[in-house]
Amino acid sequence: MTLSGTGTEIKGSGSKDTDPAGIIFEFTVSGTSNPVSGFNFTLTYLPNAVSVESSTVGYTYSQPDMNHLVLARPSEMLHFARR
Repeated sequence: MTLSGTGTEIKGSGSKDTDPAGIIFEFTVSGTSNPVSGFNFTLTYLPNAVSVESSTVGYTYSQPDMNHLVLARPSEMLHFARR
């Protein structure tokens, strides 16, 4: 995942390969680092070989330190580390 932003606005894109068939799920990212009620980070999965429609998933955002990012929702937690 690649992120950029200005102020508290966060934008980016990435891919996720978790499918046993090796299908890559590409997504765009938008969000804010401001505390908000509910989800403050959104991943929009683009159409792919599995789905012809895009889907959007909301996450809460936390950054435990400057090299790590955690996106969470009730059924999933994603951990990212800076390279």
